Amino acid sequence: MKLIKIQLENLNSLYGFHSIDFEKDLCNAPLFLVMGATGAGKSTLMDAMCLALFGQTPRLTKAKSDKDPENDCRQIMSKGTVFAYSQLTFSKQENNTIIKYRATWQCERAFKKPEGNFKDPRRILERYSDELNDWEQIVSDQRPKFYEPHFNKVLEYLTVEDFKRMVLLAQGEFAAFLKANEEERAAILERLTNTEKYKEIGKKAAEKKKEFEEKLSIASLKYSGVEVLTNEQEENLLENLNKKQIEYTSLDTEAKRVQKNIDWIEKNILLQEKYIDAQNKWNKTEEKYQNNIEYIIKFKNYKKYANTIELIFKHDNLKAELQNLYEQKEKNKNEANLYESHIDFLKLNIEKYNEIYENLKTENERQRPLIAKAKELRIEKDFTLSKLNETKEKKIFYLQEKEKFLAQYKSIDFSIIEEKRKKNKLYEEILITLNTLVQYEYLSDKEYSKIKHDFENIKKEVILRSLPFEKPQEKLKQFQQQKDNLIANMAELSKASFHLENMQKIDDNIIKLKHKIEENEFLLLRENEKIFADKNTFLNESNSINEIKNHIHKLSWHLNIAEKRQLLVSGEECPLCGSSSHPYFSEKSFRSADLDALSQYEFLTEQLKQKEILIENSRKELSSFEVNILVLKEQINNFKLDLDKLKQEKKENINLLIKLLNLSNSLESGLTSEKIFQHLNNLEQKNEEEINVIQKSLIEIQEKLDLYNINKEKYLEAKEINTKIKFIMKDIIDILCYFDENFSFENYKKSLKLKDQENYKFQLTENNYFSRFREIDISLNSLNHKKISLEKDILVREKNISDILQSMGEIERKLDILIKEINTIFSGEDPNLIEKNMYHELDEKYKTLVHEKEQLSEKENKIKLIKSLIQASELKEKQLLDALFIYSSSIELECKKYKITKEEVLQNFLDEITKEKYEAITTELELDKSTASALMQQRLDDLNQHQTLKIDAYIENLDELLATKKKLTIQIDEITSEKTNIQFQIDKNIANKEIAQKYFNELNIVKSEYSVWLKLHQIIGINNGEQFKKFAQILNLEELIGKANYHLARFEKRYSLAPALDSENKPRLAFAIKDAYHANEVRSFKTLSGGETFLVSLALALALADYRTVKMPIETILLDEGFGTLDPSTLQVAMSALESLYSTGTQVGIISHVEFLKEAIGARIIVEKLGNGHSALKVENI
Repeated sequence: MKLIKIQLENLNSLYGFHSIDFEKDLCNAPLFLVMGATGAGKSTLMDAMCLALFGQTPRLTKAKSDKDPENDCRQIMSKGTVFAYSQLTFSKQENNTIIKYRATWQCERAFKKPEGNFKDPRRILERYSDELNDWEQIVSDQRPKFYEPHFNKVLEYLTVEDFKRMVLLAQGEFAAFLKANEEERAAILERLTNTEKYKEIGKKAAEKKKEFEEKLSIASLKYSGVEVLTNEQEENLLENLNKKQIEYTSLDTEAKRVQKNIDWIEKNILLQEKYIDAQNKWNKTEEKYQNNIEYIIKFKNYKKYANTIELIFKHDNLKAELQNLYEQKEKNKNEANLYESHIDFLKLNIEKYNEIYENLKTENERQRPLIAKAKELRIEKDFTLSKLNETKEKKIFYLQEKEKFLAQYKSIDFSIIEEKRKKNKLYEEILITLNTLVQYEYLSDKEYSKIKHDFENIKKEVILRSLPFEKPQEKLKQFQQQKDNLIANMAELSKASFHLENMQKIDDNIIKLKHKIEENEFLLLRENEKIFADKNTFLNESNSINEIKNHIHKLSWHLNIAEKRQLLVSGEECPLCGSSSHPYFSEKSFRSADLDALSQYEFLTEQLKQKEILIENSRKELSSFEVNILVLKEQINNFKLDLDKLKQEKKENINLLIKLLNLSNSLESGLTSEKIFQHLNNLEQKNEEEINVIQKSLIEIQEKLDLYNINKEKYLEAKEINTKIKFIMKDIIDILCYFDENFSFENYKKSLKLKDQENYKFQLTENNYFSRFREIDISLNSLNHKKISLEKDILVREKNISDILQSMGEIERKLDILIKEINTIFSGEDPNLIEKNMYHELDEKYKTLVHEKEQLSEKENKIKLIKSLIQASELKEKQLLDALFIYSSSIELECKKYKITKEEVLQNFLDEITKEKYEAITTELELDKSTASALMQQRLDDLNQHQTLKIDAYIENLDELLATKKKLTIQIDEITSEKTNIQFQIDKNIANKEIAQKYFNELNIVKSEYSVWLKLHQIIGINNGEQFKKFAQILNLEELIGKANYHLARFEKRYSLAPALDSENKPRLAFAIKDAYHANEVRSFKTLSGGETFLVSLALALALADYRTVKMPIETILLDEGFGTLDPSTLQVAMSALESLYSTGTQVGIISHVEFLKEAIGARIIVEKLGNGHSALKVENI
């Protein structure tokens, strides 16, 4: 930010308008001086800059305040003035572009009177536009909610405190940053460097560390919850599994032999049943065929004679078409004869109409000159008539104008009388108002005296009540402070109540947690029972699956043999036995066995899939139960941990209550809620009694103060009304002098009789008598001018009417002559109508002639068309006769071929619906008959082939075989169940190994990440990031100290700044001084002299202004006082160092009264005292 121009008016001692341009008036001097006597108004320039930017000054910190007038910035307005303002023009860099802004603060008093109350200040912000070459207004308002966002955006949230410490170092604030405590200094550094983000980073590190602690605990619980068998236990299980497998193989072989015998008997019964079903089906099909034999024969005959029937139908259609052709040919010949007679008649008519048309054309040429002359006369007559009508309209217009002017003349006369009446009425009204105001003045003076007396009395009473303080507000403040202290004690007691309630909540939570632990332990027991039951089901299903797999394995060998049989070729050697003869081709029993094996294999495969799905679902349920058990165990552990925490929290709450209520530690064991409540009630009752006493005193003083304010308002109101009455009376007397120059108010007042009144009310309204008088006077003058103008207009219109009457006589005479000439031609008939009729008749004759010619042409074309149709009919007749001969010959040949007559052939004809019906019946029955015959033969072959394949050790008793099978199945199921149980334990152990390895890997990953976040937490996360934030602030302070030492080295080589150290020898947010004259000994900056402190503070202030992390680079610095403490040589060093800042683009202004500076600095702003509290600004540039 760079300051360009400051303008101000009526601020403190600087009465009137003042302006300083830092570029033009000071010629961009690197160093300039603001000097003047003490109290002349040097610091007012700095106040003006702060007012324009922030609406505050370094000394007056409230924008507006009726309750704290001492800090109200509006008090800066010069005494006795009604308006003040400050305007600062500055520039700043935005997006690599220099932008100019102008900020304005302005304030005025009510009614523009020096004793009026302050109005709310108006804040204005403008931006300079290069395109418009003018200032653009951004905002102009008196309400902070509208103007503050715009100022904050432009100033980039630079506060008045930042401005004081970095740009405008006012009196008493020069060393503010140096002498600030650690909290204030930390707040300033945080605002300048945004170190709050380091606290957020540290806080997130602490949260991450806590998150990974929880993850590590969960991962450890998961890993420790998985059970894995030892190697010895695993080997025992495998040995038992092998023994059970041998027993299972022996029983399974015997069961398969019995099953094979059962399968042969069952299949033999099935094949016999299938053969009987096939015979029954063939018999039904044959019976149905014989029932429909009639339809089948008819359909076959129709198919036989279908071609002959089609030829007969085509022959009949051709004969009908030939007969129609003969009839159309005769009709065309008759029509041609009729058209030839019409053509002869039309030719005679055309000759007749042509002769009439020529005669009419000759008559038309003869009449044309007379028609033209008649038209010319009529045109001249119409023109003369229009001229006559126009003249008559003018006459009517002028007559109407004359009547209008006469009406206006009468209206103006009436208005003049009315305005004079209004003037007289206004005069009377003013006299009545003056009479009322004189009465008001008399009453107001009496009322004002009485109110003033009451106000003085209550004022004395308030002062007595306020003793020993000067102001009642201070007395109220004392009482309020006492009340606030008691309320604060009540708040502490409320905290104790809160902690007591919290302790009760903790007890409730402990009971709830115990209940939850019991519930989870019960659920854990139920889950263990479920997993035990599901394990038994799982083992049974596993046994069943193993049995099915064994069956499938045996069938697969049979299927492999069947596949190799299919590859055999008759006459070639078998790849298995080497034989060239293959029974597979001659005996069908091999094929049936293969088909049976395939069917059984597919059935068992499907059953295996369903069993595997069921066992997979069972395995998932077991896993789910195991996970639930782990979760329940983890929840129980967490609840127990929470229970321990709550017990510890309860103990801490009890200790805190003892501390808050100042109870003895010996009572901790016997402390109960009833005792705490009783003690709290006693303390609260005592506090409430003291608060009531203070509140009563507050109310008494406040009532007196309210009464004082009410009387003060009445006093000010009465005074204002008295002043307003006198002001209005003066205006009315001036107006009456316009009506009557000899009017005397004193004589008029003497003539009035004034009376005392009670309960009266002043009604002072703005009557605007002078403006009403001026309106009436202006209106009268205007009406008189309009009256004279209307008299002239009436005379002009009368002359116009006389001229028009003379012109109308001449036009009428000319019109009579024209009418006589028109009547001599065509007896006065309209020539246009005669011409129109003549042309119409000629046109009608011509149209008739053309129509007759068109009729003739049309008839001739139709005759040509009919003749062509006759020729086409003759050609088609020949073609049809030839076709009829061909079809007749074909029909005779077909009849001879089948030795049947034409009529007998037509008897076999079927329509389309009947044909489709008979065809469907025939096709369906023949197909069913052939299918049933083939099926019956196939069933017989299958039965014969099966009976040739009896097995070894064949047993015919099926019941005996089934009993043997049942016994073997029970033994196999028992062994399979034992095998499945052992296999389940082995599989579960393998799965648990994989899960344990997975959980172990997850645990290692979490441990690795936790170690990283633990280290980060130890570095930056302790105390929720506060330590990391403080560390960042110390680094920023060290950087600031480095910049300050750069400036301090140019002022004073002896001293340099350093961070102060705490008891542990660590840097903290404070300053210390290194003394080069004492081996860089570090000591407190408070040991410096006044001049040395000034130089250190100046270096630190320049470093703050130069701190580049601030939102805006500062290009103008103003220093107020402090140079009087320096000796001449040090002062010269400081001047040289400040002047060298111009190389970095920084302009420095010094506000001082030191005479040496006046000689050292050429660019000067001098504040001169003029006496009587007034000062003036003057710029010198030497």
